[in-house]
Amino acid sequence: MQYSKNNKDELTDIAREITKLLRDKYRNKDGVFIQGRVGEEIITNPIIDDFGDVAPFISLYGGEDMCRDHIFFIQKNINNLGFKRAFAYTDLILGLIWYSRIGEMKKESLELAIQLAEQVKDRWVRGGKTYSASYLGMTLPITNGIDSTFIEVWTELFRETGDSKYSSLATQAHQYFRSIHTEHKSKVIPLHYTDSPFGFFVKRFYADKFSNVNVMKDNTNYLFGLLDMIRLGVDVELAKDSFDTVHQVLSYHAKNNSLNNSLTKDVYSDLLSSFSFIDLSCDAYKLIGEVKYLEPAKQLAEYWLSLPVSVTKLFPNNYNSQVSYFDSETDMAIALLKLHECTNDIRYHDKAIELLNGILKFHKKENGFILQVNINDGLVMSESIKTKFVALFIKLLHLVSEGGSIYKDETLFMLAKDR
Repeated sequence: MQYSKNNKDELTDIAREITKLLRDKYRNKDGVFIQGRVGEEIITNPIIDDFGDVAPFISLYGGEDMCRDHIFFIQKNINNLGFKRAFAYTDLILGLIWYSRIGEMKKESLELAIQLAEQVKDRWVRGGKTYSASYLGMTLPITNGIDSTFIEVWTELFRETGDSKYSSLATQAHQYFRSIHTEHKSKVIPLHYTDSPFGFFVKRFYADKFSNVNVMKDNTNYLFGLLDMIRLGVDVELAKDSFDTVHQVLSYHAKNNSLNNSLTKDVYSDLLSSFSFIDLSCDAYKLIGEVKYLEPAKQLAEYWLSLPVSVTKLFPNNYNSQVSYFDSETDMAIALLKLHECTNDIRYHDKAIELLNGILKFHKKENGFILQVNINDGLVMSESIKTKFVALFIKLLHLVSEGGSIYKDETLFMLAKDR
């Protein structure tokens, strides 16, 4: 099936088919989603921490029963979810908040989000600093860059409850991560950070972990969080200053087609970092109204659009590779939909639809959506199927079938988020 403006109902049917597939093939005996499969091998690891990647989307297409199963499981096991790192809480809390806005169990899901947030505050926040690791039950004074995501956890809870303790937590988290990227030689957030007196020895033995960076999530989620602070009027001037500092570094690489996840300047861009940067740059432009955020996103998009059109019409996962990556195709399509809204350039919308059709034609298989294909001939390069990526594809189907403005519809804007 190929999407056209005349068959939006078929996209809805596919979304419902995916929901049924997830119900029938990708849950354990408790009704909790499992990781997925590789060929015929079922990977049974539960993914309760990926609730935000699944629940809001299946809720819209006949999956309320599965959302209820997950909420009942969380209620029953809330003090024994087995999370050993702080980041595991982020997608679960955000997912519960987002689901609470559209799902049937609104009260229960928001209450769970608040309870889990208290666990985070008690276990992982020390003196305004966010710590990420534990050993033998003890919280260690080491921060993972990816936990900058907590800024948006706190802003979302502030939006939902109006409780100023969450705006204070967001401000404290921002101040902490701001100090980290201000201190770092790259001026962005590194993979790991510690200011412990014993940190010298740790950094000596694990130098790369404290000097290298990840663009995706570590820094892009930080910037999304800062935008939400600005949106809510929380410490606006300082949040904007921090946003500009990090965005400027990423913009340099975007303009030079070297926006790869490690910011290695002689390496071409990868799709993972590119869609995130375009996405957040569009959000910044729409929120703040300054064209300086939009221009590097347009330049980066043009690099991708300048690639020779492949048989599959898909993008490679790295600018100079030949292999796709299912989830990044989904998110790049959504980023291009946003870029179209910001520019009115129909080419971005058309390419998003090409990606949608390429996914349906080449990634969609009997048991779900496989992870990778060769973009030139559609040959399967990886038979892995990840449950959360399959569910997240509903996001693109929904945005296209709804056909509304992401930036004028609060629900569509929420559902378009990728964290």
